[in-house]
Amino acid sequence: LPISVSAVDDEGILESHSISICNALSQTKILPDQQQTKLQCLSEASISNPTTVHSDLPLAEIESHAAGQLFNNCSLISGSNANLSSTFNNLENKDIWHFACHCRFNTEFPENSELILADKESLTMMDILQYPWKNTPSLVVLSACDSAKFDQRQPSEFNGLVSAFQDIGAKGVIASLWKVDD
Repeated sequence: LPISVSAVDDEGILESHSISICNALSQTKILPDQQQTKLQCLSEASISNPTTVHSDLPLAEIESHAAGQLFNNCSLISGSNANLSSTFNNLENKDIWHFACHCRFNTEFPENSELILADKESLTMMDILQYPWKNTPSLVVLSACDSAKFDQRQPSEFNGLVSAFQDIGAKGVIASLWKVDD
């Protein structure tokens, strides 16, 4: 359940509560001293429902528009505009990267796992690792089936799309281990 649609006493949870996420207990000593950044101060890039040979994802665009309303600075590309070049341009200098698209995990060669884009293009794990990023995101949201899968032949190594985003500097990644209906 996305936090943004959660409610307490008929009021959105983000409007009535301060939310902190802690990945490790060692971080708890620094959380009270830091001021939470307001969502309006962050910027988001959203890549939504690229036109592909796969089934259409109409709810992906609704999701991206709803998420984008939380930020003052949001850029959204979708449909045939969501190709590799515009994806790279859209992501630069954004705090949050949001992908609402199809994902294909390659069990034999995880480095070839990909987020499916328009024009029969894709963003692969290797593309993510090799692109000369000027800035990296605080958060990556992969609203795509199987996007959190990793190479289980080497369980000591977390080799997949999530690890690629973390390797380039993303502080957090939200992804799915399963197939999800649109």
